[in-house]
Amino acid sequence: MSYTISLILFAIIAGIVAVIFKIPFWILVVTIISISLLRAGYVMYILYRSQNVQKIERFLQSSIKNPLYNYTLSLKESSPAIQKQAIDHILATYKSPIMQGTYRANRAMMDHNYSAAKDFAAQIPNDMMRNYSLALIDATQGNAKAENYILAKPWMTSLIAAVLQYKKGQMDEYEQYKIQALQYSRGIQYFTNYYYFERIHENVKTSKANKKIKKSS
Repeated sequence: MSYTISLILFAIIAGIVAVIFKIPFWILVVTIISISLLRAGYVMYILYRSQNVQKIERFLQSSIKNPLYNYTLSLKESSPAIQKQAIDHILATYKSPIMQGTYRANRAMMDHNYSAAKDFAAQIPNDMMRNYSLALIDATQGNAKAENYILAKPWMTSLIAAVLQYKKGQMDEYEQYKIQALQYSRGIQYFTNYYYFERIHENVKTSKANKKIKKSS
């Protein structure tokens, strides 16, 4: 049941109770408005301030019809095919240049088509998102040029540094920058970064397992 439907049902029930117990109408109105404001405040906290992965996930699940939230939730454990499907939904829904450039670049990176990813990223009209996207593309390839971009958020700088250290095989330094990136992240971005690093951890485990297999064979 959506929040809007729940609020309507509450208003109806509260109205009946108000009539039965002769509660002043203004008290009923103030109560409904207060509940709405509290809900709005909670949503803003989850979106922009929380570092609780479970709470953020519950919010995303409750808003899964939103293409952006559906994609963010898919980062937790879905296959690349499902993530690409979620990106395609975003591209079909949001036609603004910033959304098209950002998510087309993201999709191209998933296919390891870094040349196309750079072309799409270069078209992003927002300086902050364009620089971050280009830096991430370079960092993913282990290109030190990623450090030359001016990044607007501290978490961006730390995340790019973490990826570069991972590509160099400097895992201690990687862990330090990863922790910094998560400390600086908040809300939906925290959830996104948290599972971005989870994917890296899975790659590290897989790489170590493959090395053990080669040694034993």
